[in-house]
Amino acid sequence: MQGRDRGNCISRIHECLPQLFEEFTTDANGKSDGARTAHVLSVLVSSFKSVLALCIFCDILSILNLISKAFQKDHVRYSDLRKNLEDCKVGLQYHYLDTQQGIFHDYGIL
Repeated sequence: MQGRDRGNCISRIHECLPQLFEEFTTDANGKSDGARTAHVLSVLVSSFKSVLALCIFCDILSILNLISKAFQKDHVRYSDLRKNLEDCKVGLQYHYLDTQQGIFHDYGIL
């Protein structure tokens, strides 16, 4: 993956998902020996839990990518890092762990 950063990798996951689903669906409708496996994979890839997990994974990876870049600067100011880490922690707690306002509340999971 020369010349590409982790942020681009995250966007490629979102770009590939529809094509992946289409391929599995096409194969599932065929008569090949792998049609049953393709059907199972198409159901899995398109399930709410799988898509939600992928979105959460991509969201968290993008945040961790920003934190990683902050640690890799030539002149690291620890006060800035501490602020970035605290902001990251608060944002993730609010978005994913807050049962009154977070994403899980929005979808009725918690």
